[in-house]
Parts: sequence; C-alpha cells; structure tokens
Amino acid sequence: MYKLVADEFLILDVASDEAKDADKLYDKVREAIDRFIETNEFKVMYTVSGGIVPFAALKGNQCSEALKLTDFALNEAKKLGRNRCYIFNGETYRKFLRKREITQELRGSCDQWISGLYSFLSACI
Repeated sequence: MYKLVADEFLILDVASDEAKDADKLYDKVREAIDRFIETNEFKVMYTVSGGIVPFAALKGNQCSEALKLTDFALNEAKKLGRNRCYIFNGETYRKFLRKREITQELRGSCDQWISGLYSFLSACI
C-alpha cells in the first residue's frame, strides 16, 4: 500500500491479475473500514471509492502510466456515487481523452475568435 495524496492510497495486488479479485479486495477493504468506523463510533461519514486497473491495461512498467490510469478509474468510481468501485475500461478512457482534446480545441478556437473580435472592434472605435 502506498499513500498518494491526502486521503488517496494505492494498493498493488501482485497475487492476481484478475479484475474480479481486485473487486473482492476492494469490498474487503471497504467493509473493514466500515467496521472500524462503527466500532469506534465515529460521528463523521466516510466513504471508500476504488479505481481498479488490471496490469494488462498498462503499457510497459511505467509507474506514471499506472498512476494516470488509476486516477482516471478512481474519478470514474466517484462519478458513480459513494462507496463505488470502477474497473478500468480502455474504450471509456479513449473516449475521455478524445472529449478532453475536443474541449481544449474548442476553448482555443473561442479564445482566438474573441481575440479577433476584440481587434476588429478596437479598429472600429
């Protein structure tokens, strides 16, 4: 287990490369945290979201790639709601990247259009 930032942790399961095993591990971790909270009578609500990336989805042994895909999977789990787990899907990730690329292009086009309009209006005044 490795702490990433704030309250985010990475658990590397080297015993299995099966997504269903990672999903079961997520359930065990979430249930253990729930029991700990109940046993200690915490008054604050805690949730546990999990992003699972199978080793097969990684290209090479690049740590940065693993963290990037895990972060994506975790964000997808959070979009699903509290105490949810998401197993990485390459097609969904490609769609996410394409949408981000299109959004960036549209923002750039809008910036250029506004700049051009400003120049035109400045010349008219």
